[in-house]
Amino acid sequence: MKLVEIKVGYLISYDYEYFFTSVEYVYKHVDEIFLAIDKDHYTWSGKYYEISDDFFERLKKLDINNKIKIYKDSFYKQGLSPIECDTREREMLNKFMGRGWKIQLDSDEYMPEFEKISEYLRKYWYLTLYPKWTPILFQARLITLIKKSDAGFYFVDNNESFPFATNQDNFTTARINYQIKNFNCEAYCIHQSWARSKSELEFKVVNWGHSGDFDVFEFVNKIDSITLENFKDFKNFHPLSPFRWSELNFQECRDIGEFVKMFVKKRPQKLKDIQNHVIFKAALRKIKRLIQLN
Repeated sequence: MKLVEIKVGYLISYDYEYFFTSVEYVYKHVDEIFLAIDKDHYTWSGKYYEISDDFFERLKKLDINNKIKIYKDSFYKQGLSPIECDTREREMLNKFMGRGWKIQLDSDEYMPEFEKISEYLRKYWYLTLYPKWTPILFQARLITLIKKSDAGFYFVDNNESFPFATNQDNFTTARINYQIKNFNCEAYCIHQSWARSKSELEFKVVNWGHSGDFDVFEFVNKIDSITLENFKDFKNFHPLSPFRWSELNFQECRDIGEFVKMFVKKRPQKLKDIQNHVIFKAALRKIKRLIQLN
């Protein structure tokens, strides 16, 4: 008997093809997988996108253990900004997933060696018993891919973190929740983010949550200009928080699968234990009191 269920939710949109790479890493190690799809196929900016019938046929072949559930709803709401629609959809998805550890990944986010992450979360099953009294959000590190070339990937490997697993439903902005305790467990996620064709990037930047936060087309052109000759010149170049991306790295490889394998070989997943942290100790005291009351 499993003491806690681990659930992964994906926001499926115009870049749905990347989902098949991401889900390979998590499928065997989670209990349920939820795919949130706007029923009218609108992005957060109200732009229409299409999903091929082949996508759903591939889902059926992939889902040999019947773990995947489709959640369709109206996630675009006129009058809300893209980032507000982003946050709203993530909250709706978490509520739909129910109780347990709830992980949200975008289609282009890959968490290798996910069995270690699953085992880690199951170890703290009791933090999901009374989630109202033991709210927590686990953060991981992002390895952000900036550009794909014929020779390999340009990427950023800084201490950039992102929230990925929680026992709660609500968020402050996107997946962020400033109102509860956050703990960086030091897992990492490889984010294909910008490493796609220029036409894909141009569609992405007018439809994602940050479309109004900076000159997105200027930044797309900046990425397009990266070469083996000049990539080391890119310093502090994050469009919103420059120092978040202090330098650019390059890894020679054939494709994303090879990049992930090479990265894991150099740096296996190693998660930081929460047991000696003040967050854990406070949560444990609350759980003991609640059990005594019941």
